Amino acid sequence: MPDGIRKPLAQMDRKSFLTLMSLFQVSWQEGWGREKAESGGGKKNTPTGAGPYCEVTSRHLANFGPVISYQPSNFLPTRRFYIASEKARSAMFNRFDLGFHVVLTHTSEEVYRSALALADEDAAGTVQGYYEANNGWSPGLAEVIGCFAEPEMPKAIEHGTDNFISIFSARSIACTLHDPPLAQLLVGEEIKNSTPNSKTFTQWTMDYTSSLKDEVGFPKLQAALKFACRYYGTETHRREPISWSESRRSLDVIKLLDEKLSILCEILAPGQSEFSVHREFAQLQIRFLSNLFDDTSARAQPSRGFWTDFIGAVVSDKYVEMCSILGERYPESKEAARRNYVINRLMRGVLWHIHNGNHSSNGSDDERLLVVHTTSLLR
Repeated sequence: MPDGIRKPLAQMDRKSFLTLMSLFQVSWQEGWGREKAESGGGKKNTPTGAGPYCEVTSRHLANFGPVISYQPSNFLPTRRFYIASEKARSAMFNRFDLGFHVVLTHTSEEVYRSALALADEDAAGTVQGYYEANNGWSPGLAEVIGCFAEPEMPKAIEHGTDNFISIFSARSIACTLHDPPLAQLLVGEEIKNSTPNSKTFTQWTMDYTSSLKDEVGFPKLQAALKFACRYYGTETHRREPISWSESRRSLDVIKLLDEKLSILCEILAPGQSEFSVHREFAQLQIRFLSNLFDDTSARAQPSRGFWTDFIGAVVSDKYVEMCSILGERYPESKEAARRNYVINRLMRGVLWHIHNGNHSSNGSDDERLLVVHTTSLLR
């Protein structure tokens, strides 16, 4: 042991340390810096910062590295913290492990590379442009994250209340799964500018929901989807956070849908890896939905309408076409299996955003700044 250091010492990797400090709302005055040339060799800056519950100081010991001291304040934290898994913790640093692919979303360049690995250059370039210009709006790529990412992301839950903040990303991941028309389609409601494919899509949702009516979690599925439809169908979600109890109800349904997915994959593509099926679907999502704005705008122009009024029509058309392509990729599959797979993932995606709502971009500027600082330190 180096001189001046007394046992016990806690050893921690950098990501774990930054995760823990972000949950204690530490703002950083200094982070890990570049090598500094000094007499006797170079050394790195060591982190210092403080928050409402603690102060963090550090010093660099020769032949040992940074030693960090944590001093709690007299004020006890008012929140309890929960991190579901390593995948969930990685998502705090803009790394979403989908099983079949890792999506990085910290910068527009990372978004481009992540989309390119799943789709093509045109789609990847379109997603990158939207992400850069619209504070994280990522049509196509964001749907993939909602449909396949870890069900539970890190939560900060206020003690004794029904409130929570989900800090799963330094930048928001926004997409059509948030929009009212898709939620309406998934509960069988009529949408604006309905098309034959919209009616077809709605029938698919009714058929799939009916197939689950004998499941233990069926009432929760109905209730969760109706909540999502109401929540996204008003301006409420722009002003009021989702409650923790409502979030937890959505998680039960997400787990049910994920359990059913394995059965659907076996029927859709017997003998093939589930991940290969998911990857195929993800490629179609990015390719077909990256042009969402252009497609909706083209439909809105003749009527001088607003592009968002046509989201439901375009999305239903796109997913009906995706289902047809899945039939070409898996010619031995049954049509019902393809439809149910698509609806299962879209229901899951909508509820994923309910369960992992209230993220930093929906909270105060301080919360957003907190996560951004933590991410920049890690990088």
